[in-house]
Amino acid sequence: MSLQLAQSKLIVALSALAAGALFAPLVGRAVRPLALLAVKGGIVAQRELVGIVEGLREELQDIVAEAKAQLGDLSEPASGDDGHAHDHAHAHPRAGA
Repeated sequence: MSLQLAQSKLIVALSALAAGALFAPLVGRAVRPLALLAVKGGIVAQRELVGIVEGLREELQDIVAEAKAQLGDLSEPASGDDGHAHDHAHAHPRAGA
């Protein structure tokens, strides 16, 4: 590469850097409103998503509560049942025994 061509490329590169340094604040000022708009949109979307998830959670809790109510309270064993549905080699003491 000739010295003159190398100098020309260096001048072009330095000019581009100088132009970039001069115009960067202008471009930054122009991009800032777009960045702000994007961030605000993300915040609004997050709030909406949280609301949707909360609504789904409440709906699921209602469904579970309704199913439990329809089945009755299953936390207590039925009469005559010791609460174990399995058989293993030891006896369970009965209340009052």
